[in-house]
Amino acid sequence: MSASRSIISVKALLSGSLTILVLGLLMQLLFVAIAVGQLIFTRHFPGLEWLAQGLLYLCGLLLLLLTMAGGGYVAAWVASERLYLHAALAALIGGGISFVQSLGVGGLTLTGVLLFLLGVPFALAGSWLRQRQLKYSA
Repeated sequence: MSASRSIISVKALLSGSLTILVLGLLMQLLFVAIAVGQLIFTRHFPGLEWLAQGLLYLCGLLLLLLTMAGGGYVAAWVASERLYLHAALAALIGGGISFVQSLGVGGLTLTGVLLFLLGVPFALAGSWLRQRQLKYSA
């Protein structure tokens, strides 16, 4: 009898989830620095506050993209098969931990839920990059 293989790699899930959490913390630090710069900018140019606010949201979205894509990439890199499944689950685990932590601070908001759900496609994009890299390196 052959040994049965697990469908899910725990190592890939942990690697992807921890990558999301660590990158998320680093991206939050960067986001705070950008927000301080935005605050200084709006003090000097109050008429352009709408532009600075829009750019701040855009930067936040891009940092989320990088965080989730990085976690999806790492999960797919560690997993030997079912790359998209591992990336999606890592995004749900890592993003879920971050989301639950944010509930204690700011409560449940529609924006928070949408950003949490938006993390899964970004993680899948990271997994797609890894799969594409494997395809062209073979």
